[in-house]
Amino acid sequence: MAATIAAVCIGEGSFVTMPFIVGAISERLDFSSGAAAMVISFQFACMAVTSGLLSAVVHRIDRRLILLIAGGLIILANVLAIISSETTWFFFSRACMGIGEGAALSVGYALAAGARRPHHTFTIVTFAMVAMATPMYLSVPHVATHAGSLAVFYVLLVMALICYPFLFGAQARYTENTTTKSANPSVWRPFPWVLLGICCLYISNNTLWAFSERIGSSMGLDLKTISNAFLATVIITLLGPLAANLTQRKWSYVRPIAVAVTVQVCAIFALVYAFNFVMFLIGIILINTLSLFLVPYYRSLTAFLDPKGRLASATTISQTIATAIGPFLGGAILLVGGNYGQIGWMAALFSILSLLLIFNTARKAEQLW
Repeated sequence: MAATIAAVCIGEGSFVTMPFIVGAISERLDFSSGAAAMVISFQFACMAVTSGLLSAVVHRIDRRLILLIAGGLIILANVLAIISSETTWFFFSRACMGIGEGAALSVGYALAAGARRPHHTFTIVTFAMVAMATPMYLSVPHVATHAGSLAVFYVLLVMALICYPFLFGAQARYTENTTTKSANPSVWRPFPWVLLGICCLYISNNTLWAFSERIGSSMGLDLKTISNAFLATVIITLLGPLAANLTQRKWSYVRPIAVAVTVQVCAIFALVYAFNFVMFLIGIILINTLSLFLVPYYRSLTAFLDPKGRLASATTISQTIATAIGPFLGGAILLVGGNYGQIGWMAALFSILSLLLIFNTARKAEQLW
């Protein structure tokens, strides 16, 4: 369990700190925000390719060895980002980061899928990931007083060094778990609906997260107020995976997922049509808390379809693609004269679509539960 948590935490590092990384690249290389975003896209492309390659063979490889190599690449990437401002070396560091994080997430999720109780494991891993994000958010501004824009790389480096020793405890080879209930092998497909459902869920959440600061500013909220709302959001979202563990025990899959998506859609409209700070705060907290409530459910369904971990590993691709698609679509809406309300409608539709895509799998999982 410790190795699985460590793998996911170091793999999620760039997702958690993406706004800080974009700023660091802009200052480090004297790039515009658009050019910095292209560098991040290059890193995520490396992550997606690595995840795609590993997802097909994750049940046959030495997982411990891959995790140790991935952790080493992440450490190397952050060291290079700190010591070198030369463009070629910095791009090399982003490639190492993308490959390392993609491998760490792919293997980490595969380990969780092969656990005796996958849903329970995914809730613990999600909780740990959010818990890790809290001190990272708090520490970056303090480190920045000494290291400037490079603070995010120092924080990521320290986090990777702390997690690295735990990777030695990873299970090296996949062993079939006869206690895990799973679907008939014929249910598994190369690109099952559940992967698209996960992608839609992340598109909905990431789009709103990307524009949440702008939504708050459009209401007249100052940066300090918005930052306090974000900090409260990060802390309260810890309840999401905890609630997912409790509700799955009592109500299985279909009812909790359907209720969570319904409430999340209502929260989306509360955020994008907010006219005061209270509505803004309630909306942003509910959206992110329910997203982290749904993530363990969706990912545990990949274990139901494929206990070997191939689908769980492939969810990294869904997450990475969604991170690129969501903000792009939101930006496109604004560029053609749209508003945040229309972005909210788009996010709500993707949230509902995620439910429709995984509903049949959730129903079958409930029948075996």
